[in-house]
Formats: sequence, structure tokens, C-alpha cells
Amino acid sequence: MKKLIFLIIILFGCQESTSLDCSGVWGGTAYIDSCGNCVGGNTDEIACVQDCDGIFGGIALADCLGNCSLVGDLGNDAYLGYNPNLMFKSDQTLGSINSATEDTLGYDCAGECDGTATVDNCDICVSGDTGLTACVQDCAGTWGGTAIEDECGVCDTDSENDCSDICVSYYNTWQDSYNLYVNGQECLSYRALISQIIGSQECTFSSNNSNETIIINQTYLDSIDCGE
Repeated sequence: MKKLIFLIIILFGCQESTSLDCSGVWGGTAYIDSCGNCVGGNTDEIACVQDCDGIFGGIALADCLGNCSLVGDLGNDAYLGYNPNLMFKSDQTLGSINSATEDTLGYDCAGECDGTATVDNCDICVSGDTGLTACVQDCAGTWGGTAIEDECGVCDTDSENDCSDICVSYYNTWQDSYNLYVNGQECLSYRALISQIIGSQECTFSSNNSNETIIINQTYLDSIDCGE
């Protein structure tokens, strides 16, 4: 009788130690987590955890101040990562609010939590604690460009062709006469003015009305047809 009891104990003990875990391994240690997934053991999977909204396996993320991106099913306006200027991680790289990430957002481009630095139109981090100011457009409309408009209205990056004093003295007179000429008036007077300017010095002018750059030289004079 004692032998029979001993055999029964051994039999049940073996069955208990060789039961299947959730991954199908006899005697394995895998288990079902709070999200209903088989994890641990030989699965190479880890158990899901609660997000900052208290949901196991949830997608809510906490920012650098601890604000949670969701409250229930609603977005939390206090979450800094919803601000496009604060979608950075502490290492100053751009993060993401996608559920597949674990990025802690809320930093500005300079790495300050809830900071005021922003990326300007030249893709440079400015303002805030950077000590830098945002770039501006030059006269050609290029952000951060170096083109400068001279006193004859010409916008370029070549300082050597800037208006001479003689050309500056002619510029306003030329602009007024040019406006009349392009509107079909005072053609002969305009041609006479061009001849006078050429006699003094070749100039490059820019029309304020048409943004056209005109080189005042013999070729331009020959192109003026007054139909006489």
C-alpha cells in the first residue's frame, strides 16, 4: 500500500512539473500578461505595462513635466508634445507622438523642457536660451540670404557693381521717365535721357514697378523704338 501511495505521489508530481505554458513549452515559464499576450519564458516577449493614463498596453505618453497625452479617450491639452515647437527629446532630436514610440517629448530644439526656442526658416534653433535670432529674408526673398539692394534698386550679392554716385543721381529721374515710357509716353525724351546717362557712365537700374533689372548701355539704347 505504501508503494502505491509513493507511485501516485511521483506520478502527480511529474505531471505538475511538466505542464504546458502558454507558448506550448512543457514546464515553461511563459504566462499571459495583463494585455492577454503570452510573454516571458522562451517567447522573447515582455509583459505590457500601464501607460500614464493607467491603461495596460495603452498609447498615452508623458511629457518632460509629467503631463499625460491622454485622459481617458481625450487628448490632454496640457501635454507639451502637442506643441510643434516642443516635439523634441532631451537630446534635441525630433521625437514622435506615435504609439510605437516611448519618446519623452516637451523639450524645445535647444533641449530645454517647456522652453521657448524655435526652429527658424533657415532650420536653425533660435530664441529661448540659444542667444540666436531668427534669420530674415534678403531682398531676393531668400531666407538667410546675403543679397543687398543698392541705391539704384538692384538686388544682388555683388558689392562691386553697387551704384556709383553718378548713377544714384540719375536713378530717380530715370525711374520717373521709365514709368512714362512703359506706358507709351515721352519715348523720345526717355531715349535722350538714356543717351545722357550712357555718356556719363554705364548704370544698372531696377524698376520698382516691374522688378526688371536694366543695364543702361548702348545695346539698351538701340532697343528703344519710338516709331518716328
